Amino acid sequence: MLTRILAPILCALLAVASACDQQSDPVVVAPALAPTPPKPADSKLALDWRDVVAAEPDPAVVTDAEARARMTATKLPWKVRDRKTGIVMLLCPPGEFMMGSPASEAGRKDNEAQHSVTITKAFYLSETEVTQEVWQKVRGANQSKYKGANNPVELVSWNDCQKFCQSSGLRLATESEWEYACRAGTTGAYAGDLASMAWFGDNSGDSTHPVKQRKPNAWGLYDMHGNVWEWCEDGYAQSASSTQQASTGIVGTRVVRGGGFGNKASFSRSASRFNNDPELPSRNFGFRVARAPL
Repeated sequence: MLTRILAPILCALLAVASACDQQSDPVVVAPALAPTPPKPADSKLALDWRDVVAAEPDPAVVTDAEARARMTATKLPWKVRDRKTGIVMLLCPPGEFMMGSPASEAGRKDNEAQHSVTITKAFYLSETEVTQEVWQKVRGANQSKYKGANNPVELVSWNDCQKFCQSSGLRLATESEWEYACRAGTTGAYAGDLASMAWFGDNSGDSTHPVKQRKPNAWGLYDMHGNVWEWCEDGYAQSASSTQQASTGIVGTRVVRGGGFGNKASFSRSASRFNNDPELPSRNFGFRVARAPL
């Protein structure tokens, strides 16, 4: 009788024990963690390349109030000095301009078709052409024909300029950046009175001259017209780039801008564009440098 009573109870207890043995360990769910926010850029490190020379644009140099406002709106300093090379650079703000020349412009070539270009990102451009003193500091030799510490370096190929840029952390301006900076808000053939701004065939004595001897343009940039032609990043194409980016152009040829000391005036027009083999230096060819703010 007792066995009959206890048997069902014992079976029930064994079933519970068996179920407990088969149950897996409890899973502990960790509380969800908030995603790690992206680490902000270290602005100090990003700006270690330069020292500020002047935070705000000088009204005596940048006389156009609208241009000064656009520079100030970037919240970037106007004039800086590159720490590695000592090159002074000026801020070029975002903006839009008409690149090329109208059909009526004297001296115009058929590779100057007018088109609107938007410069979407601010950039810095060297106040002057790269001098022989700076070139020698970075590259260790000076191959220029017209010697002078403050004269623009010449007899440099596009490939030579690339080596300088790789050593310094700088770069060549794109062709659209170059013309945008050269014009500095102007729309005519030149960014001002050529005779007072440039060394060219009429006044150079067939030689380069120290930088900053002629008047700057409306953004404070010297020798954008004349002295030496300036290599740009772009490969040459019949039509210039319609964006801020460099054009790949024709393989084996690169753009030069600005005219040189031995050329007639029309070669120094803001829209004038020529090209050369990137391996070939010339006594007429030099360059200036650019870089992004950060």
